[in-house]
Amino acid sequence: MKKYYTILLNVILVGVILYFYVNHQPQTAQITIIYIALAFVPFVFFNLAVRNSLKFKSYFTSPFNIIIEYQKETVEYDLPPHLMQEKLKEAVLKSPLKLKAFDDQKGQILATSKMNWKTWGENIYITLSTENDTTIATVEMTSIIQFSSWGRNKDHYKSIMNEFEESLVI
Repeated sequence: MKKYYTILLNVILVGVILYFYVNHQPQTAQITIIYIALAFVPFVFFNLAVRNSLKFKSYFTSPFNIIIEYQKETVEYDLPPHLMQEKLKEAVLKSPLKLKAFDDQKGQILATSKMNWKTWGENIYITLSTENDTTIATVEMTSIIQFSSWGRNKDHYKSIMNEFEESLVI
């Protein structure tokens, strides 16, 4: 909720500044708006170029990256990490997501979704850790470029976890 409040305040601030600027200096306002729009183009291309790499996980999940929606879920299971990782990979492959990268040594999985008319796509990072004979799966979901995933992050999480739960049933 705090992030949406910050986004709302930023939108209002930019709106007030643009309103004042357009009404008091209309000739330079168009050029300024074009420069602002062009400033986002490298950001968009960078995000699209690096989204399929686990190396940029900290960039996409950073709390300072205010243009990207970020959600985090944690689940615990009494399974060995290597078995849980294989089951999660299977779950991702059965879901509408694409398995883009994984690191068996670090217990990391990266899945992505396609772009559609709602979003530019989402990244789903799954990290496994162990604590007291339980395996903890941390699922971090980010949008690629926009403030909101319009509920797609939650849908992807449910899809993966449903497939994972079904794979455990004998």
